[in-house]
Parts: sequence; C-alpha cells; structure tokens
Amino acid sequence: MRPRALAAIVFIILALPLFTTGCAGSARTGAPSGRQAHPRTPSGPDIFSVAGGGIGNKVPAGTRVNSNNISVVAYGTGARSPQRVMPSTSPTPAPPSPPTSITVFADSTARDGGWRLRLSAALGRQLTPGTYANAAAEPATAVPTVDIYGGGQSCTVRTGSFTIIEDDVDATGNLLDLNLTFDIKCQVNPVEDPSLVGYVRYHASEATPIPAIPTPPTTSTPPSATEPIKLAVRAPDGWPPAPHKPVDLEVKDIMLTGTLSAVHITAADLQIAITSIPGNTLRTGLYTDTTRHSSASGVGGGAGLDISVDGTDCTVQDGRMTIYELHADAAGNVDRFSANFSQMECDKWISKPGMHLVGFVRYHASSPTPLPWQ
Repeated sequence: MRPRALAAIVFIILALPLFTTGCAGSARTGAPSGRQAHPRTPSGPDIFSVAGGGIGNKVPAGTRVNSNNISVVAYGTGARSPQRVMPSTSPTPAPPSPPTSITVFADSTARDGGWRLRLSAALGRQLTPGTYANAAAEPATAVPTVDIYGGGQSCTVRTGSFTIIEDDVDATGNLLDLNLTFDIKCQVNPVEDPSLVGYVRYHASEATPIPAIPTPPTTSTPPSATEPIKLAVRAPDGWPPAPHKPVDLEVKDIMLTGTLSAVHITAADLQIAITSIPGNTLRTGLYTDTTRHSSASGVGGGAGLDISVDGTDCTVQDGRMTIYELHADAAGNVDRFSANFSQMECDKWISKPGMHLVGFVRYHASSPTPLPWQ
C-alpha cells in the first residue's frame, strides 16, 4: 500500500469519533429549550370539576359536578424570536411566551352549552404558575379576570381568585398541560349562593389540591314575599320612557300565560316577557346577562327578559333574574311561577347613570320569593 493512501485511512479512523460527536451535539443544539421539552407523565384523568353554588341549579349548593370531556385554548403565546448565535452554530429557538389568557371548555357539545372558564392576566402580564388574588369580572384590565358560564347561565363575578400549578406550552403556543384551581363569588344572590370553587386537570403531572365543597353562610332568612299571587316593581330613580318618574307598583290582580319556553305576565300598566334560550326550556336558577330578546349566540346564549312600563319597551341589554319556582300542568301551561328580576340603565342615551328597575312576580307560588330590594 502506498504511503499516501495509508495516511488517508489513518486520518479517517482518528477523525471518526470527533465527526459523530459533532453531529450529536448539533442535534441537541437544535432542540427547543424550556419547560415544555421536559417529558410529562399525566397523573390521573383530564377533569373539569365545579362545586358549591352560584349558577342556579347547574351546581346545587353542597354538590360537585365533574366532566372528563374538556379542551383548552391558550391565547397570547407563541415562540419568541430566535436567540442571536454565532455563524458557526445552529439557531436555538427560545422558549415560547407564557399565555396571557386561557379558556377551558367542558361538555361543549351538550345541548345547554356545557361549561366555559376563562382566565386572563392583567394587561401587559402573563399567566405563569402562582396565585392570582382579587380577580375581577371582565372587561377589567388592571387586575386578573375570571369568567365562568354553565348551561346557558353565568356568574357575574363579584370577586375571585385562581391558582395555576402548571400551564406549559409548546413551540407553537399550544398548551401541553394545565393544572389549576379557582374560587369565585357571584355578584347576584351572594347570601343564597356560596363560593363557586373547582379545579382543572389537563395532561397534568403534578398533584392538584382539590378545593373543599363550600357551604352557604349562616345568615338570617332574608325578607320574602309569601302571597300566592303578586307582582311588584320598583324604580326609585325613575324609568324611561316615562319622564323619569319613580315607579313603585304592587298588584295582586295579574294574568300569566305561557309554557316552559316562554312566560308572559300582564298587570296594570306593566308587561313582562320571559323567554328561554332558543332550543331550550326555562328552569329554576339564576340567569345573568339577559337581553330584551333571547339569543342563542355566544357560549350558552342568553335568556330573554323584556319589561314594558306604560306600554313602552326598554332597549336594555343588561338584565338578570332568578326563577325560584316553575311548574306546568299536563297540557304544558305554566300553573306555578316565582321569580325576581332586575334591569339596568334602560335606553342609556336618555337614562340617568345607575338607574335600575327591580321586581318580583308570584303566580300560585308555594314557597317564598326573596325580595330583590333587600
């Protein structure tokens, strides 16, 4: 063998380990870095769990409702720009940004719309593991927000908090796992309904502290109406389109007609129409975000609450009601009904700030109806 050929063979043999080591090093350099690269072994099934009260009979007080059919979406994520590297090395993608908002859907294909939980960080911040206290309702921006819908009804958040244990995302901004707990107090009927608490596990690997089921606070029984048939409404600051004159009406001669899908009430100069979300029926419980006409838009849509005083409707889009008793006879006609309701700032371009109308209706009701102005 010639000396030059022998030298070439020796060089290849000596250089081979360095060549293979360099290839392996390049492969590691090109791998995404950050927490999402660590292997995750889910512990237990995916679950969305809610307990306590606060959304009518969707979660009866003292009970827990679970769902294993969940999906999650992260907003405001995505990989950052690649880190600056020397020309002789491969670019290394930087870790993706933590999300600014997370939405959890559970039983979204259910007829009543299932559940939706949305958590958002304060403006300019991100949702990283930790506890977020003093959360408010949307659309606040200076503090974290929490929003929850269930079965076409919602909890208008009075105050809340949530703790994120895991929320890793991949290089494209998709959530790899989610592990959190929450505690929410609703604005309507805070005495009747305890906190709404729960937890979410989605491909989670760390333990989740399950919140204890809350019980309603021990309080005195609020004043209630007990007459079998009665309707009363109040608007101390006036109610357009009447010339902002106060409304204080109580009558016992009322006419109520309708089915479990729509109830119509007439008494003196007042008419009330209560309608279910299209494709659903009315039921007992709390309804927030009611509109003049019921709608199937959005998550769960909104029930209809239309109040007319002196023959003129209100174009309000911000109302709420609680139905305490609802029963229909064999023919499907409502024969027992009990509810209280409120509407805010009718015809905002002519109404005074804070103007509101509240009231209750009882039709052959067998149990007391809490007075809404207490």
